Amino acid sequence: MVTTTTTTNFTTTKLTTTTFAGFCSGNATFTTPQPKKKKGKKTARPTTTQERVPWTKEEEEKLAEAWVTASEDPIVGDSQPYGSFWEKVRAIFYELMESQTRNADQITSKWRDIRLKCTEFGGIYNNLLNIRKSGSNDFDVFKAAMDQFEKTTPTRKAFPYMKPWLKLKDTPKWKEQTEGSSQSSGSKRSRNPDGTSQQSDGRTHIDINDDPIDLENDQPLRRPVGRNKAKKVASTSSNSSVMDMFGDKFDRYVQLQETKAEVMTRMEQKMIEAQTSFQDAQETLQTKTDMEILKMKADDLEGEDLELFQAMKESVRA
Repeated sequence: MVTTTTTTNFTTTKLTTTTFAGFCSGNATFTTPQPKKKKGKKTARPTTTQERVPWTKEEEEKLAEAWVTASEDPIVGDSQPYGSFWEKVRAIFYELMESQTRNADQITSKWRDIRLKCTEFGGIYNNLLNIRKSGSNDFDVFKAAMDQFEKTTPTRKAFPYMKPWLKLKDTPKWKEQTEGSSQSSGSKRSRNPDGTSQQSDGRTHIDINDDPIDLENDQPLRRPVGRNKAKKVASTSSNSSVMDMFGDKFDRYVQLQETKAEVMTRMEQKMIEAQTSFQDAQETLQTKTDMEILKMKADDLEGEDLELFQAMKESVRA
């Protein structure tokens, strides 16, 4: 009796060694095998260490600190072009980290994610702060903002950039960026990832020496709260940050949330590794089966059986 086995995701049905033994003894009958898709050259998976290493919490915090330092430089922050600003940010970041493990693309990409999520969270926090009930404190508002962010954002994940947000939220350049700026009549404004704006009279000027800008991700950021309300909130908070006001309590909460985020990241990484391992196992089994087919002899075969066997070998070689 002939037995056949089908391996999931194989491009064609493969026969076991037992089947081939029956085939060669002349006791097997077969149907014409389905055509096998031509194999292409295997593309190597990326192995660059930098691409695989997740950003640490320290790196994220230092990047926010580098952006703040560069944006508060009166020359770099306001007068220098986009490329020069990010050269300054990278230089400060490398100095703070005492290493250059992240390249320019990685830094700007991470910053865009930090900016997007911190702006989203800041809008939620400020809105809740303006409508908070009597008796609730800033820490209560902060926890409520954390819960709302996790429930309402598309990813349904906890806010991952608490310490970067604390470094950014009270700085002048960040406030200017997130609150929006009045637009001059007769001119158009667009924003770079550093938060600086550029004017145009309707004509497009492109500097080919500048770094490329992701226009989709670098639109003017949403205004979370008006200036008057922001000033009112600032006056009642006595210029104290949430971290300063709640000390150890806040630190424990931040640590808990960061641990939660890290666990989720590790789980996602393990899922990716498991999927890769499964694909590698499939490829190994496919290769082993192909080699078994190529080793088989057809000395005792003739007629349709011989034609079928030759077709199977050609399918493997294709």
